[in-house]
Order: sequence, then C-alpha cells, then structure tokens
Amino acid sequence: MSDLVADFYAYSGIHRRSSFLLQALDMGDKPMLEAFAKLSSLPATEVAQRCDDSGRTVLHHAAFRKDGKYNAMMGRAGVVDDMLVCHIDWNGNSAFDVGTSLPVAALICFLDL
Repeated sequence: MSDLVADFYAYSGIHRRSSFLLQALDMGDKPMLEAFAKLSSLPATEVAQRCDDSGRTVLHHAAFRKDGKYNAMMGRAGVVDDMLVCHIDWNGNSAFDVGTSLPVAALICFLDL
C-alpha cells in the first residue's frame, strides 16, 4: 500500500509533507477554505509539520495575502504548532518575516499568535 501512496505523490505533484489545507490555500479553493474556516480548531494533521513544495506553511500562505482574508486562520494554526512562525521556506523566509511586511492591522493580528 505504501508503494501506491508514494506513486500517488509523485504522479500528482503534491509534496509529501503537504496537506489538504495547504493545497486549498495554494490553489485558492474557496469551498475547501470555507469549510476549514468554519472549524473551531484546525486539525493537527493539516497544520503540524506541514509545508507545500516551496517549504511554505499555513502561516506563510496566510501572511502572503495582503487582503488579510486568512488572518483568522493564523492564530488557530499557531495553537496547533507554535513553531510554525519560525519555519523557513526554501527562499529563506519565515512566516514572521513575511508577516512583518504586512499593513499594520494585519501585522497586529499576525503577531497576536
């Protein structure tokens, strides 16, 4: 069975450490993101030690949104894995680095993890 899973990852182009939430953020899948937004807490399997094929975490994706659309997700992700803010993507940026370049209101939400 694990060979089938390994083949699936290679075939689909999905990074092994990714998750449904990261894929939804990456692809802008509104119905999936709305479903995650309705949850009172984010599942650890979707957040903890998860990153996309660029090394970005849920916090990276939320911080990159200049409109602040996923800011509410930041705090819930930080509760699941408090080290996410320190995770460095493949370009050498932590979510904190990205977050400090945000407008003031979004930055306050970001730093309130």
